[in-house]
Amino acid sequence: MTILKEQLIGMGEDTAVCRMAFAVDSAEEIPYLGASIPRTIAPGSTVWDISTGEYYGMNSQGVWINQSTGEPVIPPDTDKG
Repeated sequence: MTILKEQLIGMGEDTAVCRMAFAVDSAEEIPYLGASIPRTIAPGSTVWDISTGEYYGMNSQGVWINQSTGEPVIPPDTDKG
């Protein structure tokens, strides 16, 4: 994971809230982005998967959405039904 850009947009209770742009080696890294940095990732943040060229954006509910397909990124510990 590489942070390409970040913009401070406010302060949460105990952390900075930033709109960010990331590059990841694969989409499997996306669910773990928030755990790997000491900031809150804001809606409107983006991720570029360098292995496929796909882009993902964070919606207002904090879910990463594939911008080509509209499909959400499902965290690995979530039951898909």
